[in-house]
Amino acid sequence: MKKVFTGLIIASAVFYVYCLYHLLFRGFYGVGMMLSENLKIRQSYNLIPFKTIAEYITAYIDGNMRGVAFRNITGNFFLLAPLGFYLPFFTEKMKKVIPYALTIATSIVVIEVVQLATMSGSLDIDDFILNFAGALIGFIVFTRTPVRAIFRLRAWKADKTRDINE
Repeated sequence: MKKVFTGLIIASAVFYVYCLYHLLFRGFYGVGMMLSENLKIRQSYNLIPFKTIAEYITAYIDGNMRGVAFRNITGNFFLLAPLGFYLPFFTEKMKKVIPYALTIATSIVVIEVVQLATMSGSLDIDDFILNFAGALIGFIVFTRTPVRAIFRLRAWKADKTRDINE
C-alpha cells in the first residue's frame, strides 16, 4: 500500500512541476505579463517591495481588472505552497525550516531571473514576497500541523530505520 501511495505522490509531483513550468514560463495565455502604473501591461522588472501588490489591491478596490488582480495575488501566494509537502517528502534535509527557506528563496530568485531573461515574465520582488510567503505557509501546514499525521509519511518521522516502501 505504501508503494502505491508513494507512486501517487511521485506522479502528483511530476504533474505539479509540469504545471508550474507552464504557469511560470508560458503564462496563462502563453505570455508573461505584469500590471504596472495606470494598469498598463508590460514585461520588465520591479524591485520596489509591495509596489505591484499595492497596484493590484488598488485595481481590485477600484473595480478595474478584479479577476487579474485577485488571480495574481492569490496565484503567486499559493503557487509554491505544495513544495511545503513535496520537498520534505523527497528530501530529509527539507524537514528543517532554514534549509527549506534557503532552497525556496534561491529557487524563486532563479525563476524570476529566468523569466526576465527569456521574456516569459517579469522579475518582480512582489512575486518573490508572495511566492516565499506561500511556500513557508505550505511548509508549516504540511510539516508542523496535524495535517502531517493524515499522511504518516516517513519523511516526517524521526525513525530512520523504516523504509518508505514498506
